[in-house]
Amino acid sequence: PFLKAEYWRAGGDRVGARVLTEFRAGKLQADLVGLAFDVVNEIKGAGILARYGSPEREAYADMFKDAEGYFTPTNLIHAVIGYNTKLVSPREAPKDYPDLLKPSWNGSLAIDAEPSRALMGWLKAWGEEKTRKYLEGLARNGVTVTRGHTLQAQLICAGEYKLGIELYLYTAAQMQRTGCPINIVYPNPTTVASAQSWAIPVTAPHPHAAALLLDYILSAEGAELVAEH
Repeated sequence: PFLKAEYWRAGGDRVGARVLTEFRAGKLQADLVGLAFDVVNEIKGAGILARYGSPEREAYADMFKDAEGYFTPTNLIHAVIGYNTKLVSPREAPKDYPDLLKPSWNGSLAIDAEPSRALMGWLKAWGEEKTRKYLEGLARNGVTVTRGHTLQAQLICAGEYKLGIELYLYTAAQMQRTGCPINIVYPNPTTVASAQSWAIPVTAPHPHAAALLLDYILSAEGAELVAEH
């Protein structure tokens, strides 16, 4: 209660770019940073993050948190296929990624401008060559690139597109609960990646306050707030 928090929020790539730019300019004033999975190791490698072994870290899976104590994620994101149930019947619905290369989907597909979570899963499961051929197949099938996973899900709910290739599961589920005609398909692989990894910069003006806040975010009470929101 004695900490006053001010925050700035943006997409993962913008947060990472701002942290890197301000650190290199000697102007990084953040006490705590929340970093996307695809930039956090780059920022760690640049020497920007301080090690902090919060006692709350023990509750988090070793496969996601940094073994050296530089960052800890609070939540995970699953990449799934989502389709509009008013435009796609259960019989037509895809069951896996290869189904989306069929000519019947031409011009009906949407993908985000930064499909990093799905892309990393494809590379890990399929390898570079198969992943490249799959992306080329999507391009030939008239896939539309959108900006923002939430917007993409909203456009599918509105019937602008029949299907999203790599929607965020939590977004699709939230919209489903509010009446959006969207159904979720768990493809193979269903990629899971950390959404937000929290860390304290070495330049933090208030490192002890940052440690207290990070302890709270990682605690059981903090985790309940993350899940609720």
